[in-house]
Amino acid sequence: MWDQLSPEKVREVVEQKFADDARQKAQAAAPREIQKFFQMHPEYVDCDNNSAVMKVGFKTLGLDGTIVTAEQCCDVFDRNKELLQLKQHVVNGQLRQEIRDEIQAEREAAAFDEDNAYAMPLNELARRARGW
Repeated sequence: MWDQLSPEKVREVVEQKFADDARQKAQAAAPREIQKFFQMHPEYVDCDNNSAVMKVGFKTLGLDGTIVTAEQCCDVFDRNKELLQLKQHVVNGQLRQEIRDEIQAEREAAAFDEDNAYAMPLNELARRARGW
């Protein structure tokens, strides 16, 4: 069979086979990628409405919904968050954690460190000394 094909046709058949194999691998990996997405976004509710929104989001980005990565799911999620049904108690917990992290970062930034004080501009050093 191969002897009767032109080199261009052989190349086309081989490239198609590689593409088909890659697609099959991606489809086989999709359920695991979706589970990764669920772990990254515990606030997501797995329901028909959210699935429909996500499918439209994939199509909008030109993606095939049967072969997606966790990152692509996150991108679609972020773009369509206001249309999705979310677990409000998880969202509230995430907000509380973000606020705690901000407070901690502010405290760490405000803490006096002698080594950093030598590199600090004098006006910033004076401002901190006054407690502003």
